[in-house]
Amino acid sequence: MKKKQIIKLIIVSLIALLGVFSVFWKDVIDKNINRYLSSRNIYQSQQKLSVHFIDVGEADAIAIKFPNGEVGLIDSGDEDDTENVMSYIYEHIINDKKSKKINYLFFTHCDNDHIGGLKRIVNHYDVQNVYRPRQYCSFEQVEDEYGYLSTSEIYADAISTINEKGVNLTTVVDNMELFVGNAKIKIFSPYKKYLASNDYSYFIKITYQNQSILFTGDASSTVENDVIALHENELQSDYLKVAHHGSKFSSSAQFLAIVQPQVAIISVGTNMYGHPTEAVISRLQEVGAEILRTDIEGSILVNIGQSSTVFLSNYFEVSFIWKYGTLVTIVEIVCIIVIIKEVVLTIKSNKKSKKILTKV
Repeated sequence: MKKKQIIKLIIVSLIALLGVFSVFWKDVIDKNINRYLSSRNIYQSQQKLSVHFIDVGEADAIAIKFPNGEVGLIDSGDEDDTENVMSYIYEHIINDKKSKKINYLFFTHCDNDHIGGLKRIVNHYDVQNVYRPRQYCSFEQVEDEYGYLSTSEIYADAISTINEKGVNLTTVVDNMELFVGNAKIKIFSPYKKYLASNDYSYFIKITYQNQSILFTGDASSTVENDVIALHENELQSDYLKVAHHGSKFSSSAQFLAIVQPQVAIISVGTNMYGHPTEAVISRLQEVGAEILRTDIEGSILVNIGQSSTVFLSNYFEVSFIWKYGTLVTIVEIVCIIVIIKEVVLTIKSNKKSKKILTKV
């Protein structure tokens, strides 16, 4: 076998081994590709408001990259979700390893599936401002009919950490407005007493350019009616974060008819409550909303600006010419063809050499 053929075979074999390696280490490679592309602003644009609905199962955690580069977080998922939330923020929101700043952290109400990660996040990041609901959450454990523990020591620990860190803590009021660059944040929070912790959820509406998105925590239709009474003309939004993971007690027909969302996002996972309920799905369909669910699509990204786009967690699989797995398969097939070709040429060359030697 000639020296050139040996070198060629070695190179092709190394490529083939690399392909095999990439199959076994696909998750590692994908994570680094995603991180790179994220830093190249494929996930978010400097001209757009990027809203990430992180897949945290039956909980809420929404990360926001504002057009001016500042970062927001609405709720933090359950305590068990914290690592997932922080990993997502690192990969897709805060790309600069030296910066750990979260400028605005909102928690809509005090249930554990919304504030479970609050303490760790405040400890891990440089949080500038925290906005809490009017209800000063109970420090006692409250158990519902399913045995679900509501606000408890988790809230007390989080508030203690916030105070220790010297973070600016604000209790929201109705009609509160914040401006982050050219993005406007408005709070809807009726000044009423409610029996359920969920109903102290305040609404957050973010408007940027000609697009808007409305977040509703776990509010029931009782709160929706109270918000309608105060802000009916301000509720229309292009995107809606569906309340309470799609509970039948939220997202009333009247409320949806006023909001008129084009896209409705449901943060939901495996649960014993039947979320999202058929009643809510039906009501969303009646107003013509496209329904996206984190339990089906995974994490969901909405880019808002003059025009808006939605990316699902399988974005990289469907947005390139070839899927990653298909590309690896093609490389492997090409390598095998080249190896076979070189072997055949070597055999032919050896036979030819033997014939020449025989004649001689």
